[in-house]
Amino acid sequence: MITTILLALIPVFIYMSFLKLTLPWKSISFSKSITYFITGISSVVMIMIFFRFFPGWQTNIFPTFSIFGFGYDTYLIMSFIQVALLEELCKFFAFRIGDTIANELNPVSTMFYCGVSYLGFAFVENIQYANNFGTEILLTRSILSMYLHFLCGCLVGYWVGMQKLKPKTRNRSFFELFLRKHGNVRRIAYYATGVFLAVMLHGIFDFGLFTKSDITDSILIIMCGTMGTYFSYINLNNIWRRTREQKRLDQ
Repeated sequence: MITTILLALIPVFIYMSFLKLTLPWKSISFSKSITYFITGISSVVMIMIFFRFFPGWQTNIFPTFSIFGFGYDTYLIMSFIQVALLEELCKFFAFRIGDTIANELNPVSTMFYCGVSYLGFAFVENIQYANNFGTEILLTRSILSMYLHFLCGCLVGYWVGMQKLKPKTRNRSFFELFLRKHGNVRRIAYYATGVFLAVMLHGIFDFGLFTKSDITDSILIIMCGTMGTYFSYINLNNIWRRTREQKRLDQ
């Protein structure tokens, strides 16, 4: 059991180290990362409590469900509602617990702390899979499933971080001005947007796995490309900002 836990922790530290090395040095705190990671594990407890009250949720609750008639309708329900929606909501609530404790105000840091929080769920899930199918499965899950959870966390964290920014008034739409005036509605709208997008990404990924579709490979390519592009943007923007500050000091 100890060996399984240690093996499951290795990819967690790899992801966290990657963040620490690629982001501006002081934007990520290791102690805060641990806080978010530990509170992220509580999402598993939430799911277990949910299954306690709804034990049939893990089974095919809509065996004859059909809308489109192509035989995959049941997998759509399982992928997007029974799995993705439940897991993303629990992971979000667990992240909010950590965010309340850490009280992080930086939007960029919030985005990646959310990803770290979601790694807490992936860590426990990897242990469960290793106990059921052997430790050999950890490598595949660390590359695929854990990366999915991490990316979903960053996606949710982006919208949570955006919500922490003070809204602007210039060149804004009527809807944005409405949200600016009603802070609670704005907060809920941003949270709901992040969770919805994470559910969509998670659901598409699971649907590809359940149906053994090639769409899974396409989603992975998009996921890797998206994160690679964003990390490049963060670093180039940081270099550009430092260069501009240095030129200002030289003058």
